[in-house]
Amino acid sequence: GTGNSRRRERRAWQRRRGKTMNCFTRCENGVIADAGFYNRLQYADTASVLLLSDTHGAVDAVRWILSAFSEECQACLFAGDGVQDIITVVREAAAGRITIPPVIIMTQGNCDSQFYSPVFPDSKNLKPFGLPVYQQKMIAGQHILLTHGHLHHVELDGRKLSMTAESLGCTIAVHGHTH
Repeated sequence: GTGNSRRRERRAWQRRRGKTMNCFTRCENGVIADAGFYNRLQYADTASVLLLSDTHGAVDAVRWILSAFSEECQACLFAGDGVQDIITVVREAAAGRITIPPVIIMTQGNCDSQFYSPVFPDSKNLKPFGLPVYQQKMIAGQHILLTHGHLHHVELDGRKLSMTAESLGCTIAVHGHTH
């Protein structure tokens, strides 16, 4: 059945990924990822995606959550407000201290900056790490809009975000901001 198919796909992801430390080869425009996994994720049959937002300095919680779900999630969508928390944990994963999902896609929240210092300062890419206010991505064939939500006033109602997602051809909209 469908459950067996999902389990087979998850095991295949884990085999491809192995039990080694994270290898982040793409770091730009709000995406930190193993480039190979990122590219495969777009057209995968299925994907387990962790949704997270509004961590506001709770680095220990972010560390625990990303580590705890690293084996079963291929990606984490972070909908803003706590990007520095994510960057801190990504650096720990790149150093081999913990394992986290191989794809992290982030968007800027109302408490985040537009630019951060380079995520991996010892690499050749010393450009600031830019963070867009929204991301439009495809995961497992699904077009997804990721945004914090403050610019769409999701605290009042979700219609504006829903209309934006629809106009961009997205069937899924993910937001934070409302805690």
